[in-house]
Formats: sequence, structure tokens, C-alpha cells
Amino acid sequence: MWVFLIFLSSCAEAQRAKIIRSCPDSDLGEKCEEFCWDEYLACVEARSTSACERLCMIPYADCSRTCPCYEDCPDGCENCPNTICSCRSPETDNVYFQQCMKEGSGRFNDCITSCTANTTCLHECSEVFQNESEYCPCMPKCPMGCSCKDGYKCQPYVTALCQNRPSNDITSFNYIISADGSFKETRHYQSPFNGTYPYLEWSGHAMLHGEHFFFGSRSDVSKKIAKLIGCTIQDSEKQLLQSFNGVDGSLVTITSGTDSVILCRGSSAHCESFDGESSRAISSTQINHRYACMAEYENVPIIIGGLSPSLTNKVEILSSSGWEYSTSHPNNIQRQTCLSIENGVLTIGGYLIDIGGLTKNVFLLRDDEWNFAGALQSFNDVGSSIHFGDFFLAFGGNNDYNYVEKAIWDGQNVTSSTIINEHEGKCYRPILFESSPDACNDGCHDFCYFYP
Repeated sequence: MWVFLIFLSSCAEAQRAKIIRSCPDSDLGEKCEEFCWDEYLACVEARSTSACERLCMIPYADCSRTCPCYEDCPDGCENCPNTICSCRSPETDNVYFQQCMKEGSGRFNDCITSCTANTTCLHECSEVFQNESEYCPCMPKCPMGCSCKDGYKCQPYVTALCQNRPSNDITSFNYIISADGSFKETRHYQSPFNGTYPYLEWSGHAMLHGEHFFFGSRSDVSKKIAKLIGCTIQDSEKQLLQSFNGVDGSLVTITSGTDSVILCRGSSAHCESFDGESSRAISSTQINHRYACMAEYENVPIIIGGLSPSLTNKVEILSSSGWEYSTSHPNNIQRQTCLSIENGVLTIGGYLIDIGGLTKNVFLLRDDEWNFAGALQSFNDVGSSIHFGDFFLAFGGNNDYNYVEKAIWDGQNVTSSTIINEHEGKCYRPILFESSPDACNDGCHDFCYFYP
């Protein structure tokens, strides 16, 4: 067996990709190609036939040609998308390396603090830290930067943001959390001070042209349009046509054609469209949709359920001729969260008049047909959610169900769901967006207020 493998690998050795020696990042290129070669040898060992050896050579060739200083990246890391290029200076270029070392350092500090004057304990803490650091991106057990096969999880991080007036059951928070919930830490943003009501209380949030926008509020700046610039929330000096808040109303970014944010007031049938520069009135919905949710469905806005003035299961889609009724939701529903997914829309949780209470159920709209698609562990009431390929995170809004839950999504159903964390107190429609794990980690406690 081993003689056969040695023969195969020696034959294949002649086919190994050749590095461009004059390339400035040849050290990273060699490390990258070595990783590809090790993967090839593991493939051959698992199959051990000459036919399979040829099959193993295909992924090796695909892997090696993308390395810096090889076929697809002849100038090294300049304009090269290979993840190993973030390992040139990982302390500045690879946020996952930085985060991995930060988390490891935190555990190390906790460990040595518990050691008191025990020298053996201190050495053991150091050994554990050194061993763990080997599995960080760009380190020996994860040489390609990300992802790491057996090491650090290069996972998404989400910022959750909420401003509320202080009370016994209502909270303000601003934290970042990893997709598995294992890391959660306060972040710091500057925000205008607006007197009685916080500047972002009940604001709606949307991404447009790669920028974060905040629309309306519960306060006297209910027509405001603000932007996130760095770690500062700033008024854009633009305004909506009518007052809006993200609890009564709903909004969605449409990315097909001319990108825009569609906002529907909820407490009335008024809707408008914001293109990044100005807002204009568009067709009003057929009925009011207060406490509803919106998503992008087949490249157009869809609005689902809500109060009108009684609870409704009506669904409307915006066409070129205005809002039109579509397939009704299975339930009369309000306070649910919506998610745009590939070829469909999900509704998550909410309040059902049919049962007179909250639901954990998830429903899928696809091909104009609604189907039950699973359930969460906890109720989700006036919450928010964010989608990442094969899973989504649901953040609760109501005080009794303020959990962060991770649901695994197979494209058709929720296959499992786990509560991974929580926030302390009530926050209707928390603002969520993906961010770097080191984003806005310096500053005051939660929000730093300034007077515009």
C-alpha cells in the first residue's frame, strides 16, 4: 500500500505547480501550494488507485493556481483574492486572527488570575494559550487564513443595536455577537441626543449602496434619515415625506434594477421609496399593515400581515401598476419578522389572532405558495432576524422572549434551532447588521451622545 502511494506521489511530484520566483510574496505562495499538496496526498491516501489519483490532481491544480505567485496571481498578493494573503500581516489584515488571539488572551487572563501564586498553574495556562493559538487563522494549524478545518471558527459577527428610554423592562444595548453565540461584547457608537426619546428609538434600519441608513423614530425626528459613518450615527439632512417608525411600519431594500429602500408607514397605507438621495411617494397599499413585515420576493417588495385595523393575513406585492394582493399567509399574523431568502420569503414567530397568542412557527413562501417550515425554540415577538446561507439568527424583541436563537436552514425547512444568547430586557425590532469582530470596540459605555 505505502509503496504504491509513494510511487503515485513521486509521479505526481513532477506535475506540481511551479512558483514564480521573482514574485514578492513567494513565501506565502510556497506555504499555500504546500497546503494544496498536503490536501492532494490526503486525497490519494483515501482512494489509493491510479484513477483516483488523477481525480485528486484536479482539485490540487485548482487550489495551487490560485496561490500568490502562481498562475492566477502572478504578482503575489496584489489583487489576489486568496485568503492566505491576509496572513502577510495578520495582526492588521486578518480580523479573524485578531479576534482569535483576543479571545484566547481573555481565557489566558482568566486562567492566570485564578492561579494566585501557583507557578505550575501559570505554566499550564501558558501552555494552553500557546496550543490554542496554533489553531488561529494564519497559524500552523490554519495556514490559509480562513476557513480553518479544525481550528478557529471564521464565522459571521452581528452587531445588535437598540436605543430606548430607561425603564424597568426596557433596555438599550449595543453589542457584537458571533454566529454561534460564544462571543458577545459591548460596542460603542456616537449618537445625537434628542431629549425625551432617544434618537434611534423604534428607528427602521436598511442597507443601501453599502451604507447603513436609519429611518424615522418614535420621537420628534420621526421623518429623519440618518447614516452610520464609521462609529457615528449622523443626520443625513434628508427627510422622509411622512413620519415613520420601524415598529408600526416596515421597510425593505430592493436590490434589483435601481436600488432603493421601500418604506410603508403601517398606521396608514402610505408608502415611499428612498434611493439614497431623496424620497418619493409611491402607490399606497390596499390596506394598512401595522406591525407587519416586509421582504424582497422575486425582486419586488412584499408586505405581510399586520393590523388593518383588525389582524389580517393579507399579503401584498408591489407591481408596476401598484400594490396587488398575493397568496394570503396561513395565519392572521402581526409582529412577526420577515427574511428574504433564495427563491422565497420566511416569516418567523409573531402573534396569531387564531390562537390568541404568540407562535414559534416559521413559514416559507415560495412559488406563491405558503408552507410550514419548522419552528424555533422560543417565541419571537417584535423581533428581528438576519440570514447567512445555511442558517439565520433570530433576535427577540419582547421582554419575556429576548433570546438570540440560531436556526439551521436547509433551503426548505428549519432542521434545528438553538438558543445561543440573550439581551437584557425589551427592545422592539433591534437593529442588526453584519460587522467585523473588531468594529467600534473603543469608546464610552454603549452610546456616546452628542448634541447636534
